[in-house]
Amino acid sequence: MVAACSSRSMADMSPTTAALPSAHADEIAAAAGGNDIALNAVSVMHNQGTSLDELSLEEFMRPIDGFLRPLFITTKTVARYMGGERPGVILTLSEPGAKMAVGALVD
Repeated sequence: MVAACSSRSMADMSPTTAALPSAHADEIAAAAGGNDIALNAVSVMHNQGTSLDELSLEEFMRPIDGFLRPLFITTKTVARYMGGERPGVILTLSEPGAKMAVGALVD
């Protein structure tokens, strides 16, 4: 798929505010005539394995906000360039939960 593209670009950024991803998406759309693929790869350290009754609200919300805020910003930013004749896809990768999983929970 990438080999067939006439233009491709990647940026390493932390999309916690819309300004940087929006500027990058605008550049891509101007150069390629749209955005076909957006990859949202996020890693947020969080408390895994602690009982819910021992978590504070801040500890509980940290991974939710940490994963969903960048996903919302990325999606909202690129959605205006997707659809119509050029539908697109937004891929999301997340970790470190997979590395932190307790063996008994994934066996």
